[in-house]
Amino acid sequence: MFSKRTANSDRNAEDVEFDADSDSLIALELHEQLTTTAASSSAHPFPQDYQQWMAALLGDSRFKEYFDVEFKLKNSPTVGAEHRGSVPAHKLVLATRNRQFAELLRREKGREISLFEPDIPTAVFADLISYIYTGEIEFPRKVLPLASLLYAAKKYQVEPLYTNCKDWILHRIPRAQPRHLILLFQRALDLHLDDLVPLCSLLMEQRTVDTVKDPYFLGVKANLIGRLLDLNAFTGISEREMFERVLHWAHVRQAEWPVEKGKEPPTLRTILDPVIHKFCLASIPKDPLAAIITETGIFTEKEQLDISLFLLGRKKDLGQFSARMRKVNHKDFVAIQMAPPAQSVKPSKRTVKNGFKKLAEKSKSVTDLSKLGHEPTRDGRRRTSNISTGLQCMLI
Repeated sequence: MFSKRTANSDRNAEDVEFDADSDSLIALELHEQLTTTAASSSAHPFPQDYQQWMAALLGDSRFKEYFDVEFKLKNSPTVGAEHRGSVPAHKLVLATRNRQFAELLRREKGREISLFEPDIPTAVFADLISYIYTGEIEFPRKVLPLASLLYAAKKYQVEPLYTNCKDWILHRIPRAQPRHLILLFQRALDLHLDDLVPLCSLLMEQRTVDTVKDPYFLGVKANLIGRLLDLNAFTGISEREMFERVLHWAHVRQAEWPVEKGKEPPTLRTILDPVIHKFCLASIPKDPLAAIITETGIFTEKEQLDISLFLLGRKKDLGQFSARMRKVNHKDFVAIQMAPPAQSVKPSKRTVKNGFKKLAEKSKSVTDLSKLGHEPTRDGRRRTSNISTGLQCMLI
């Protein structure tokens, strides 16, 4: 221990004892130099407000010489990997304001500290340091930096910043564009942001058709596809349409797969393996399901056999596939999208009445309601009549 140091008399502070730690001594001397400079210089006085004082300590170019640690961020933990940037700071401030940084500075004694942070951009790390100093922050407007800031606050246990950032996101995400929802959901899954995942899943369920038809959907990872297929219901899109969209995603992923010398890109089945058994194939009508099994070429022989026996009524389950029925929710905006374009001339009441009269006469001659609105063509296929489609849109 060393002798007690007395603070300036105008602060009315009590005497304290410090351990004989070099960092503490240097930091204490730095503090005294700064306060002395502020008191003696009328040209550059320090702001009286604490937050402004700390902001000046961190950001004012006049005090660069007092930085005693510099964090260099890397994308890769490999020795010799390039740094993305550096963030200077003061050891005493970080050690006294944050336990995680105190442990880090206890382990790392040098002036330069390399940090492997692939998920925290340098600008976000600088915002984190600034918040530790001042307790204030201007949240990023873009989705990915905002999610990275939430992750950084969680990792370095800056609880007030984590809470405020989470509340900021939760307040704005319900009004987010589909691509923003996709990006945030993917980021939340990758960084294990458990507070965001349930809300993102709920919004995906409520806005399924918008999100899966957005071009950004084709760039997501398999973990987001898996979460999407775990939903109990889709909105505005059927199981068959979802299957076709995910198959399109797999084709895009296969085409963009990095080319490695001597290696073939993965097959569609390999890409779909983590998610394919999450489909509720029982929710797909029998004829379209039979076409999917025979035409896509992504099912194994055993899977084809199980599904075929299920379609023929000889088996009650679908093997590895779930036999549950997924609910499809219909919203007003779905009906508007499905409805034909508005016409300049309104149809007369007689026209509407005649249309429903023909539909009623047709329904009397059809015993199977599933065939209502389907008329056979010359090639044996069935086409949906406009009357039936219009009725479905009105019932949504």
